[in-house]
Amino acid sequence: MERSDFVNTLRAKFAKEHSCAFADIKAAIENSDLHKAFLLAHTLKISAGLIDEPKLAKATLAVELPLQEGNLPEVSALEHLGVVFEQVFSGVELPAKHNVQELSPESIKGLFEKLQPILEASSADCFMMLDELENVPDANDLIEAIESCDFENALQVLVDLRKKLSI
Repeated sequence: MERSDFVNTLRAKFAKEHSCAFADIKAAIENSDLHKAFLLAHTLKISAGLIDEPKLAKATLAVELPLQEGNLPEVSALEHLGVVFEQVFSGVELPAKHNVQELSPESIKGLFEKLQPILEASSADCFMMLDELENVPDANDLIEAIESCDFENALQVLVDLRKKLSI
């Protein structure tokens, strides 16, 4: 079964933002900050579900549950999580950077007109427009807001960018 473009986008975001998640969980445990370790494990478990990695979610749950109760996880559970994390992380492909070709003002206007109602609806469909947005000058803040699922902020950044580019 082939993964959707949306899931692949989430997987790339996972690779970019969670590359140190396992090390961070271990460090929090070693520093006796079990609450922080719990929060990190919970975040990793949820992210694993979003990127269609049930083995990682299950391995993370085995670490998360004892942490939630304020207890240390079993060493074997932590080791297993490390193995599964590495397997998943090594299987995630980061998207290749393509040559950015700046869009014409008319193309940017059309792109922004399609994007605005999607952001107003707080729809994840805006993820499908990220590749095109990379070709818009000064759109980094807009891209980051979308990637963070901060649609309200993305909408404001879009309005500001329209003014800046006179579009």
